[in-house]
Amino acid sequence: MFGSGNTKKEEAAKSKAKAADAEGQKKSAPQSNAEIGEPSIGTAPAETGSAKQASGNGQVASTTIAGPPPEEIFVDGISSLFFRAGIVKFDCYRVVGHDQTENKEARMVSHRLVMPAGSLQGLIKLLQNAANMQRSQAEKSK
Repeated sequence: MFGSGNTKKEEAAKSKAKAADAEGQKKSAPQSNAEIGEPSIGTAPAETGSAKQASGNGQVASTTIAGPPPEEIFVDGISSLFFRAGIVKFDCYRVVGHDQTENKEARMVSHRLVMPAGSLQGLIKLLQNAANMQRSQAEKSK
């Protein structure tokens, strides 16, 4: 018997520990995913007679509900943006090394975020709120 060395008991114990860890993360997870900002604003897919807003701007207010913790993906930055047919695509990169000869970062596109162009206004508002909050915290710490 030259297997991985794990017995059925060890595997069951590991599985039980993973389940307990996952349960602990659920209990300690915040009830709201919103850290910064206000309820999100989304563009209505189509305006019908009953769905029209009094303001006539075509936007519908919405609220983010609590759910399982979202998957977090780390990126070092955004390398490019693409706009086409009402869709915006952000190419996100990770620094994978350093080119000594040219003294530059070696970057690799690792993820692409795709979203409706109409949601950019809400993204900009959230980013501005985050920048304002960071600025005010920096001023308080002086």
